[in-house]
Amino acid sequence: MFSFLRSLLEWPWLLLLNLWNHFYTFALWLQEVRQFYRYPPLIKADLLWMLDYALSSPFALSRKATQKEALPEDLTVYGETPWTTLETLCKDVGLNQEDLFVELGCGTGRNLLFVPLMFACKAQGYELVTRFVDKLRWLLHATQLDSSVEVFCQNWFEADLSQGTVFFLVGTCYSDEHLQLASDKLKEVAKGSRMMTVSWPLPEAEFELLQTKELAFSWGKGTVYIQRRR
Repeated sequence: MFSFLRSLLEWPWLLLLNLWNHFYTFALWLQEVRQFYRYPPLIKADLLWMLDYALSSPFALSRKATQKEALPEDLTVYGETPWTTLETLCKDVGLNQEDLFVELGCGTGRNLLFVPLMFACKAQGYELVTRFVDKLRWLLHATQLDSSVEVFCQNWFEADLSQGTVFFLVGTCYSDEHLQLASDKLKEVAKGSRMMTVSWPLPEAEFELLQTKELAFSWGKGTVYIQRRR
């Protein structure tokens, strides 16, 4: 009885939180529209992405895959990086057409649509949720980006990262064990590689800290650490 009453009292707050999140993400998207909808290829990519997920929520797909495929929960939490935030970070690290941008846990792949169109560079993404990867491959074909972007349905802890020059990783929900695995794995990247990690920094013995920033994400503000492999 007590748990029922507690759930009943929590329900209005959960509803308000959900409504706030919808308004917040809509406001972030409006910023993207103002900043990037002057570029027809980005408009096409974004509209196709929204169409592809119109009837299948990324949150629901992520939860379903985590349960059905017994994936690590902390590695499959869904969230998006606004293009406004991503552009700021890519400019900060000097991303250019000579780079290979690698997203470690690319989710729906929305960032991998943006980077080659905005910065004319190659990109790679690693993702555990099979449905996300299948949808992204369709989007890459529809936007004619399949020659610029590679996507791998695998755990990036087991990948060869030696060719990447710019890496992006959101470690906000990673367990302590996976944060340690990530730190150890990223020591394999080439010297001079630029790293952008959200919520947690890489060890300064191997990675020079260049700057930190507080930027917007779909879940709220996050601290981004920009570093370079020594």
